[in-house]
Amino acid sequence: NWDQVAALPTPADIETAIRCGGLAQKKALNIWNICKTLVEERGEASLEYLRDGKVNAEIQEELLRFKGLGKKTISCVLM
Repeated sequence: NWDQVAALPTPADIETAIRCGGLAQKKALNIWNICKTLVEERGEASLEYLRDGKVNAEIQEELLRFKGLGKKTISCVLM
């Protein structure tokens, strides 16, 4: 549950879970910050709002505002 991720006091638990993928400390902080931002702005850590009739360019623009998400990652998600 991404809301539980957003409620964590630090990104340390995320870091432990993703350590095998490399750059865990940096990625964990980015994931944690994205979840916290979504909860602050939308009341939940979910990207489901992006499904509401948006075209890929709009989705890409929205996701690019989050630190740690680049065009390559977003393109993979949109596939």
